[in-house]
Amino acid sequence: MRLFFAFDIPESVRKSLWEFSSENLKSRNSTLVAKENIHVTLKFLGDVAEKNLQLLKDPAEKTASSVICFKARLGLYCILGNKVGCVGIAEGKESFMRVFDKLEEELGEAGIEKDKRRYFPHVTLARFKGKPDQMKFRELTDDVFEINSFVLYSSVLTPGGAVYKELDRFFLKGD
Repeated sequence: MRLFFAFDIPESVRKSLWEFSSENLKSRNSTLVAKENIHVTLKFLGDVAEKNLQLLKDPAEKTASSVICFKARLGLYCILGNKVGCVGIAEGKESFMRVFDKLEEELGEAGIEKDKRRYFPHVTLARFKGKPDQMKFRELTDDVFEINSFVLYSSVLTPGGAVYKELDRFFLKGD
């Protein structure tokens, strides 16, 4: 199973991001992320045998129970490595990083390899096959929203795009 952890974002924010991407990023050399798939990735795990799911759930539960809910706000549209159109985090970045660091620690104790790349919390909107059109950095939404959980998703790649299925949700501590 192809798996990843992610933070969901409110429907109203997803709608704003989808409207921006469908109006500004749709071209022959781009693939847009489907509206229902827009999220903040926490950790991509890749292919994991179904029998190893519990190895992921226990560290995720420990992580969630040790982190307090937090507020977040998305930032500027930007392009990562000429391949990915995304939106960074303007508010709550340290909290996203704290959840990532704790999850990495807990997964590491369970024998799961740590990421080699530095974590950069963001929302992917499009992937580009060629060089994307230059666009001014701009803020897309000023909505502040609460992050109170993260999700373990499976991802099945189909000709029509990725199909995500929620496998488990892990709730952060209340205030």
